[in-house]
Amino acid sequence: METTKQIREELVLIYTIDGLSFGLPLSSVERIVRSVTVTPLPDAPNTILGVIIVQGRIIPVVNMRLKLRLRSRAVSIKDKFIIAGTGNLMVVLVADEVEGVVKRPLEKVATGEEADAWMKSLEGIVKLDDVPVPIHNLDCFLSEEAVSYSDAD
Repeated sequence: METTKQIREELVLIYTIDGLSFGLPLSSVERIVRSVTVTPLPDAPNTILGVIIVQGRIIPVVNMRLKLRLRSRAVSIKDKFIIAGTGNLMVVLVADEVEGVVKRPLEKVATGEEADAWMKSLEGIVKLDDVPVPIHNLDCFLSEEAVSYSDAD
């Protein structure tokens, strides 16, 4: 007997790093800004590049390249900063480009016991031109190290 997967449509922000596409649920994105100087923090985890101040809030900048195991490079003036968050946690994700917003069916990667630890950091996957685009779940994708550097006013 065939079971049907539950698929829901969701607005997803698509961004690229090193030519690879990734996404975030649009509901977790506050805004997108041009890159600015990042202030490094002594003894910060290596996944935190430093902090920036946005409208009086101190927000940690996440090294997405390191999180995704991609080639490292310094922040460029051409980069885009995606300010996103869940609950009290706000972070800046550094992207090469922001492609835009799409409304696509969001398919779950796996459920229950099938889901390994790395899959838990995904909200799901959307297909764009037959290419799978992982959609990050910020609650799981970001670790407690980012939380400790956020300003929880």
